[in-house]
Amino acid sequence: MKIQRLVLGEDDGIGGTIRSWEDVGTVWARVTPLSGSEMATAQQIQPSTTHRVEMRYRNNIHSSMRLLFQGRKLEILSVQNIEECKKELHLLCKEVGLDELSE
Repeated sequence: MKIQRLVLGEDDGIGGTIRSWEDVGTVWARVTPLSGSEMATAQQIQPSTTHRVEMRYRNNIHSSMRLLFQGRKLEILSVQNIEECKKELHLLCKEVGLDELSE
């Protein structure tokens, strides 16, 4: 699974902003689609939550990032440091299509 961060740059020709994604790293992780009851609970924290991603702790993961998993894009909605032990992260994510999250 790839972790990516959004990079904003200037458009030389028009003066606007160019949005692109840059790889931060590749990690092993467990991706679990949320069941109906899990989704209801998770959506009290973040609306539209569809997946939970479990991975080893990293201090550079933020909700402004996204994950690439088997050709799919998962927008990170929430980052949870389990038991505040800096050993494991649970990420609540939303799967997004091309129109929802800039290429």
